[in-house]
Amino acid sequence: MTLAYAPVTAEAYLMLGDLQQTLGEYAAAESSFYRALWAGEAGKQDRIAAKAWTRLVYVVGYSQERVGEAQRLVQHADAALRRLGDDEIERASLQSAAGSIAFQQGRYPEAQQRFEQSRTLIEKALGPDSLELAEVLQRLALVYEPLGVWAQAIALERRCLAIFEQRFGSVHPQTADSRRRLAQHLFYNEYFEEALRLAQQALATYERSYPTDDEHIAAALLGVAEILLDMDRGQEALPLTARALDIRSKRRDLWHTDVAEALAAHSAALLQEGQTDSALKEGLRVREIVERTLGTEHIKYAWALADLGRIYAAAGQHRRAYEAHRESLSALERSQVKDVWSIEKQRIEVGRAELALGDGAAALTTLERAVGELERNDSIAILLGDAYLRLAEVLAFLKRDGQRVQRLAQQAIAVYCKQRVGRKRRIAAAERFLALQAPAG
Repeated sequence: MTLAYAPVTAEAYLMLGDLQQTLGEYAAAESSFYRALWAGEAGKQDRIAAKAWTRLVYVVGYSQERVGEAQRLVQHADAALRRLGDDEIERASLQSAAGSIAFQQGRYPEAQQRFEQSRTLIEKALGPDSLELAEVLQRLALVYEPLGVWAQAIALERRCLAIFEQRFGSVHPQTADSRRRLAQHLFYNEYFEEALRLAQQALATYERSYPTDDEHIAAALLGVAEILLDMDRGQEALPLTARALDIRSKRRDLWHTDVAEALAAHSAALLQEGQTDSALKEGLRVREIVERTLGTEHIKYAWALADLGRIYAAAGQHRRAYEAHRESLSALERSQVKDVWSIEKQRIEVGRAELALGDGAAALTTLERAVGELERNDSIAILLGDAYLRLAEVLAFLKRDGQRVQRLAQQAIAVYCKQRVGRKRRIAAAERFLALQAPAG
């Protein structure tokens, strides 16, 4: 693109970069934003230059995960905004971009703080019903999940959906995007029926709006399938995952991580339908793709190993299950993303695998550590409830300290009850365990 007038060139490259980022062409978007920056500075267009710096923070640090470079870009963007006079909208965009990077790196309190600041600035500048506000509310809802603020996350997503329905109507693709996000939050909190209904509505909108092989459809198919799998409806989920895998396999390189994601979902559906050998074959393929594409230090490699651990456990291969979960935990601890939620969730899985091997002493050590770590990070309380219950199971297995067994189970129930949203299955499981510990007579 060659334009003689620098301000026009800068605006054109900024628009081109926005389009490329929307299409997922992140390297191309980065190049366009740099060109917009250079043209903006050459044409003394400080506002365009500031916008380009802010967009670079997001596309480099979040979309391409080059965190070290992004931290320097944040400083450049901050300086550009100060020179501009601290434009509220651009300041909000910078805070949101930096918050997204912090979220991706597992720095949840920092992410929450930045998103809250962005929310305040946007609401002040654009009012309570703007699309820009809906975007930052969605990001804030995401960070509320690992912080255990479940009810607030769902409330924010409902507010976002109301904004999109008011602006675009009920059958617009962007409204469907919002429905999918709300469905995800409801699913995490075990509101399965409502989550499934919203996810299916989003899929129906995409089917009407996009070609049959579009990525939106693939992602929505996986979203519906994930909910069905947690409802033990693997027979219904299996064809959805197969279609999503077919779409992504045709649109992407077979070593792409999007293919691995669809393959993992298909593997989970096969496992639920009792096709353990096929599920294991695909689980191993997922690990191979992620290892080759992202390396063993990436958090997605740890997730692939965790999936393998569950497959091995279902196949009765408890030693291999333990090894997969142990390696997953090691990968998480090596990862640049220090995600306490994922690390301790996997530590709990290691403890369960040790117990399945009959090594109660090792399981006790592992789960005592998980409880200690989670008690120091009380923002992720729901996982602490899981740790209490698994530790109680180990102590019961070892026939030790019956009073502590009952106390731990009661603590787990208390944690689950405090969540106030969709924890019925966990509470029921803890109550069944507690009933079994009651003395006879």
